[in-house]
Amino acid sequence: MKLKIILVMVLAFILQTMYLFKDYTIWWDASVYLGMGKYLFSLGQLGIWEPIRPLIWPLLLGLFWKLGYDQIWVGKLLTILFSLGSIYMTYLIGKKFGEDEGVIAAMLLAFTAVFFSFTFRLYTEIPSVFFALTAIYFFLENKFVLAGSFSALAFLTKFPQGILLIVFSFLTVKEVRNFIKLIGAFALVTLPYFIFNFIMYKNPLIPLLWGSVIVKRAGSWLFEGPWYFYFIEILKQNILYIFAVIGFIILLKRKHKAIILIASLFLLYFSTHIHKEIRFGIVFLPYLALFAAVGIKNVFKQKWMFWIITILSLFLLFMNLQPDYNPSEAAQNYYQFLEDKGEIEGEILSMQPIVNLYSPKKVEPMYFMVFDSELAQKWIDYINDNKENVSYVFLDTCEGGMLCPPTDDNCETKKEELISLLKANFNIAYEASISNCEYLIFQQTPLLSS
Repeated sequence: MKLKIILVMVLAFILQTMYLFKDYTIWWDASVYLGMGKYLFSLGQLGIWEPIRPLIWPLLLGLFWKLGYDQIWVGKLLTILFSLGSIYMTYLIGKKFGEDEGVIAAMLLAFTAVFFSFTFRLYTEIPSVFFALTAIYFFLENKFVLAGSFSALAFLTKFPQGILLIVFSFLTVKEVRNFIKLIGAFALVTLPYFIFNFIMYKNPLIPLLWGSVIVKRAGSWLFEGPWYFYFIEILKQNILYIFAVIGFIILLKRKHKAIILIASLFLLYFSTHIHKEIRFGIVFLPYLALFAAVGIKNVFKQKWMFWIITILSLFLLFMNLQPDYNPSEAAQNYYQFLEDKGEIEGEILSMQPIVNLYSPKKVEPMYFMVFDSELAQKWIDYINDNKENVSYVFLDTCEGGMLCPPTDDNCETKKEELISLLKANFNIAYEASISNCEYLIFQQTPLLSS
């Protein structure tokens, strides 16, 4: 291994290890993956369940929890390994364009703030990127069984990574033997997941169908952005990505079809979605880093440019790292309310998944699939019919679980009706307000056994 890539890997590892000991807040999606891991390995007795989530990440987190390890710490360590693996796989792919191109691409990826910061968030982007890059590397090496297997793992970690199979299939469809190897390996790895879906929901494609609905509807008005959102936001992370335009043109002329098609489809997919977040850019960031590296190498021939680029990227990394959001005392007390409650007989319903991290039994997500007047009515009917079987209800008007879509004129009315119904039938065990946000915990006292 060349000295420069060793330097990039070691420096990335040192910085990641330094930030590992920072106490990061557990965000919404991470709490779901952690809860799903517990749910799977407790056979539904603990945690939380969302059918739309792919299962590789929850399985990994849940396995280590079952073995007695701290899920959060293990999750961070695993993500560091996936991050370093992604950096190295970017280097290996970039080497096919040139040694310097591989090193520069790896360095750009390693020291881009959004990629670096999500190493500690327990989200699926970085693990899925590692599997995707590994699949691409094996595809370029004409190892189609491994390419199909790793593309399947990428898909089962984050569903949009299924784009890899589309591109691989298109490029091998005329090579029957290779096409069969690719598709067969993908099918073999994903088959248990689809069988699981059939057993659970009587439809193997339900998570994909429901997921597409949620992506279009959940909080779309909060995360709406123009089609060029990712171009602008990634340039804000590191201006050197501007050279990706030059690199793209060069690789297009050289007919590097796989990388060109994969990057283009990812950009098209995420840019046409209403819901846009910079973290989604992590999925296609390695390809932009590869393009940028090719562009930089063709514009600047000097050997010392690597060091200038490294220093600039590190400076921009620290400039763009965002301070962590720390929940208020009121919110933290709300999340941890059940931590020392002992055995609970009845159901626990919640509009906020973070509650499951502190609950002694499984939590039913009230926010699933998308909160609107129809879902509010569903829970009004459920409470009316089953209130004697419910021990706790957690309502949180501060997060996305209970925010009404602006196009649903009846939603606010139904939300107030639900809150009023709970106030009429349950005791208020916890209540706190911050600005326009309310935290409410309703308790059905007779069902408590301790």
